[in-house]
Amino acid sequence: TIKNLRVNGKIKSDGRTLSALVCNAVGNVTLSGCVSEVDITSNYHGVCELAGMIAYVNDRAEVAITDCVVKGAFNSMAADKKGMAGFVYLQTGYCTLTNCLYAGTNNAEDGYTFAPYSANLNNCYYLNPCGIAQGKQATKEQLASGEIAAKLQAGRPDQVWGQLLGTDTIPQLTAEA
Repeated sequence: TIKNLRVNGKIKSDGRTLSALVCNAVGNVTLSGCVSEVDITSNYHGVCELAGMIAYVNDRAEVAITDCVVKGAFNSMAADKKGMAGFVYLQTGYCTLTNCLYAGTNNAEDGYTFAPYSANLNNCYYLNPCGIAQGKQATKEQLASGEIAAKLQAGRPDQVWGQLLGTDTIPQLTAEA
């Protein structure tokens, strides 16, 4: 279990299979309240296999990603710009994403905004797709206005998502009312 972890920085590599948080998820894995603001640049000449949260959900792994945000910039320097995902690049196990936001940028020509199609997406939003668009698209205006923060909060009594209007351009993970 990884909870309330915020990572930022830069990763630049000539290799492949890059992730801001987890390279290979095995067993039961839970990520909640995590923010990834890591810029990843791959100089690998082929499918770069990079992701904002988890590069690979392994066989029989059960992964739950809840109330998480990916904000980094992903770039492939290869000619075909293949193999990027906002949250999870590859999975042969099981993955569920709930109340998540992809607010990053990328130059992907294929890949997944959240995770491969076999993943379950519940109440997930994105500003720009990463490869194949998944979840629900939000405009900059919806993100800045607090509308998406309210949708991500989803009527729960405990505060999880919030936003200081006029200051925060996207919803924030917070316990403050």
